[in-house]
Amino acid sequence: MSRILETIELSKRFNGFSALRSISIALKAGDIHAIIGPNGAGKTTLFNLLSGVYRCSEGKVIFLEEEITDLKPYQISIMGMARTFQNICLFPKMSVLENVMVGRHVHSDTSLFKIVLSPPFRKSASEVKIQKKAEEILDFVGLYRQREQVASSLPYGDQRRLEVARALATEPRLLLLDEPVAGMNPNETESVLDLIKKIESLGITILLIEHDMKLVMGLARQITVLNFGEKIAEGSPNEIQNNQRVIEAYLGTE
Repeated sequence: MSRILETIELSKRFNGFSALRSISIALKAGDIHAIIGPNGAGKTTLFNLLSGVYRCSEGKVIFLEEEITDLKPYQISIMGMARTFQNICLFPKMSVLENVMVGRHVHSDTSLFKIVLSPPFRKSASEVKIQKKAEEILDFVGLYRQREQVASSLPYGDQRRLEVARALATEPRLLLLDEPVAGMNPNETESVLDLIKKIESLGITILLIEHDMKLVMGLARQITVLNFGEKIAEGSPNEIQNNQRVIEAYLGTE
């Protein structure tokens, strides 16, 4: 199975503080790969480097066999990488459908504002196609019936689901999920677990950050563990569960 993403000695410093130090990971195409670690370990910083939100201090990011280290977020998105955020990041006053349509603009020569603001009777063939695809994605994630609702009116779990739908609208080869079940009750968590499995069945590679260890151990084929900005372990769920350095990082030492 070929690699879809690789980081080589990736480091990030903020005003002399090392948030990440020499992180090298490799993702196989089609896998679900988890990044875990205590709070402050550098997990979201890693996502920000991969998606172009931050520039790395040292190292390289290789995606689909091309270096993307210095690319901007929109360029990386066009290549086929999408992400969600730790804190929900929607357009709260737009409808559910409009939020997903916005995600399609990277695959259209129509402007973002025209996609969303054109009245139904004046939409071009391209805009109609975008709307149809957005509706298909909403049906896939279970939000089609809520498509006309304002995004901010959705329950918390559905807002998370909508953010995933918008990411899927970019047609990603690789999907980065930052704590997809954070703050959810058990029923909502189970629903998101099922959705992630559905996404995997489409052949999309998934890299996720998550604190819910039951979910991680049940989903991921490979797990990378960070602590204080360093990679301390990597392996299968069984290997990680029995790794002494991981146990000490989570539980401490006597």
